[in-house]
Amino acid sequence: MARLALVTVAGLAATSFGQVDHVHLTVDTESGQQGDQILVETGWYQGEENISIGQDGYVYDGNEILVVEFGDTYSGGNAWDGRYFGAGPRLTSDFFFPTGRLDGGDFAFEMVDVSPVSGNGATAFGWAENHNGTLMNIADSEGASKDDRSFWVGTNRHMHHQILSSTHRGMWDVTMVAYDINGVYVDADPFTMRFSVVPAPAGLALLGAGGLVAARRRR
Repeated sequence: MARLALVTVAGLAATSFGQVDHVHLTVDTESGQQGDQILVETGWYQGEENISIGQDGYVYDGNEILVVEFGDTYSGGNAWDGRYFGAGPRLTSDFFFPTGRLDGGDFAFEMVDVSPVSGNGATAFGWAENHNGTLMNIADSEGASKDDRSFWVGTNRHMHHQILSSTHRGMWDVTMVAYDINGVYVDADPFTMRFSVVPAPAGLALLGAGGLVAARRRR
């Protein structure tokens, strides 16, 4: 399995995120006609040509399932405190916007399942934007509604500071579905990303106190 290390910078304030690498996933449609199915595309960003979604729905790096690693401990004075966290893949809606194939849409990615790669166990996964230590656009895999479980990407949007969280360590498969809030386009096929949550050594990369949780929506 290909491993993608996503790490934070030790000892910096809440605004600081360092990263070794990351991947981008974005939405497209076949033609932009009402009723077209949403397509989740990879490999379009420079340097990510080996990233793809296989016929089994997993995100791959070349011939191996991509494994995204994170595991710093979050401390921001909000509901994520004590969770493991790290910089996340980038869910976007900007790359194919100029084609017109996204016209009329308002897109989001819902976490529909979180499963252990082997054995039993459970975890709650979070996906959010970090704005100078304030969490916004928060999605929670255990949210009560579709909206609560969804990370919004809108249209023609590319937010860099996306972060993840997990309540438990381990290796997890997170399955997501891209959909159109406006209902112009049909839901995409599910895809699955694999995450390895490995606690960082003591003393590394806390988010820093003072982070806030902003009102989560937006629509």
